[in-house]
Amino acid sequence: MRIPRSIKTAGLMVAAVLLGLMAVQGTYALWSATAVAQPGTVKASSFTVNLTGNPSGSSVPMTVNDQATTLALTTAQAPLADLARGSSVYTSMGIGNASDAGGVFDITVTATAPTVSNVSGGTMAGYLTVTAASAASSTACSSASGYQPLTGAGFTTPAIAKGATSTLCFKVTLDAAAPSSVEGNSVSITLPLHARQKCGVPNGCA
Repeated sequence: MRIPRSIKTAGLMVAAVLLGLMAVQGTYALWSATAVAQPGTVKASSFTVNLTGNPSGSSVPMTVNDQATTLALTTAQAPLADLARGSSVYTSMGIGNASDAGGVFDITVTATAPTVSNVSGGTMAGYLTVTAASAASSTACSSASGYQPLTGAGFTTPAIAKGATSTLCFKVTLDAAAPSSVEGNSVSITLPLHARQKCGVPNGCA
């Protein structure tokens, strides 16, 4: 019986593969490699935002864990006693980005809708408007432009770089149509402030 040429060729190929495998000593994992990892240190960074009142000059850190920090505009901070119908008074808050995180770490701070309450039975609260803007310094608040009402999304500062400070200005305006009965009234104004991280990527964010 004659063996077809194709079968002979296949038999030779199988024999060649078997001989090749038998020539390999040890494992078939020819591309294995090992590396030793060196011990290191993992350090947690701080998310610290400092608020500096004007004119008190005292600095306090904001609360973290998704809690709003409240700013109370008292007579010591805003000259509310100088309010006249149709006029405005100004105060400011310094914001410092004191994070020790590595790389780029910008933050923004948002002032949202204030709570304005009458004190001692007064009626002035309904005639006050509070707006906010950013300025180069506390002394520039009275001449700053771009004041926005603190309703809806509120007012958000431009990005504040790590190690930098920014000034958040507040303008309190008494309606020109307010009755004369509001003269001498007192109010309490509380403003919620929220700080948010904008970028933590070492080479910056797109």
